Amino acid sequence: KGMVVHPAAGHYSGTLVNALMYHCRDNLSGINGVMRPGIVHRIDMNTTGVLVACKNDFAHNAISAQLSVHSITRKYEAIVYNRFNEESGTVDAPIGRSHNDRKKMAIDRDNGRRAVTHYRLLENFSKFSHIECQL
Repeated sequence: KGMVVHPAAGHYSGTLVNALMYHCRDNLSGINGVMRPGIVHRIDMNTTGVLVACKNDFAHNAISAQLSVHSITRKYEAIVYNRFNEESGTVDAPIGRSHNDRKKMAIDRDNGRRAVTHYRLLENFSKFSHIECQL
């Protein structure tokens, strides 16, 4: 089971932010406010990977700037439903909260933010595909 990042209803303790605040005390970036001290970049629920946190505002601004111009490479591996016909490709579509499940993201042409994902097929299975994604 994963670790909740931010304190919220049902998870006021035992979060990553709680651990950061205990370990770093008052030495965390304050750019994102008291509920997200030091957190520069988040990852989606049920996703494993690296989460970026900074101890000061200078580092926070520098890393945020690198993320915004894509000078930091973000790659993931994913198992996705359906088989891919192409070996590689690009999905360029606006993403927003799913209208069916607010905990999920989906293509939202009306209110979504532009998102570009380059993918490479690693392996096809009967109903699923293993792909590498680069944001």
